[in-house]
Amino acid sequence: MKNVRWLLWSFVIVTVLACLARIASMPDKMKLLADPQAVLQTTEITIAQPDGTVINLKKAGGTWLVSGNITARADRRKIAALLSALRSTRLAPELTKNPANFASFGMGDGIRFSARTPAGPLTEFTLGKRNGPLSYFLYNGAISEGTGDWTLLAVPPSGWMDKTILAIMPASVTGIDIEGEPFLQKNFGQWKAGDLQLRGDTVSSVITPILAALSNLQAEEILCAETACAAIGEKPQRVIRISIAGKYDPVEIKLYPHTDARRRVTVAGRNAVYAISEQAADTLRAAALGSELLKSSN
Repeated sequence: MKNVRWLLWSFVIVTVLACLARIASMPDKMKLLADPQAVLQTTEITIAQPDGTVINLKKAGGTWLVSGNITARADRRKIAALLSALRSTRLAPELTKNPANFASFGMGDGIRFSARTPAGPLTEFTLGKRNGPLSYFLYNGAISEGTGDWTLLAVPPSGWMDKTILAIMPASVTGIDIEGEPFLQKNFGQWKAGDLQLRGDTVSSVITPILAALSNLQAEEILCAETACAAIGEKPQRVIRISIAGKYDPVEIKLYPHTDARRRVTVAGRNAVYAISEQAADTLRAAALGSELLKSSN
């Protein structure tokens, strides 16, 4: 059994090394999938997956959006990784231009990709199956092997959505307004609850946990756009406004009841309605509870 396993690993290693050696032996013959400088100007990306799902990514005013059943902010890290792959991918010389051979390279259920800049189309290709560390590309009517990590093309639309509700540095928070509770404000590094100056131990036990709770709140799912969600018709259970240094308007989130088998709640904020876990909901409730504890802490 050990000999069989060793032989299998040896075969895999030899195959990978052979692919890498083949690519390394012909750097002058390889071509770019797209102009690296033009990639930086990309404003539109379309991904058509084999099951008919089409993912549209568009850049508007410096913000990437993903469109589908709803339109939401796109995950900037995934966008950056995708553009990085587009800039760095190199294609080896063509293997075939005969359409009868395309299916054998995985093009029958390949993923179609296209990108545009304000100047017009940037690149278009179909991603086929993998061959060790390489992938097959249908580009300009021919099959070629290419480098690069393109696993992101298989990510579903929901996976492209930015599920961050709040992501702020605790040190930048200057005020926390929890509806029905004392207004928490920081002046010259000192926290107050209303007119009451807070002691250091109170800040550590109450303010710090609130900041931690609100600084990196993640959603499980984006349910709908804020202007088209039935939950907005309900009265929120809690409204929290976060003042941030250098910003005129506070960041506002609203906690709504939301009942389903998964025991989620809905949070409205950043022009979308999010479903968050019960644990995350408890985090928000703990922030409110922390404010209530201020009444007995001084």
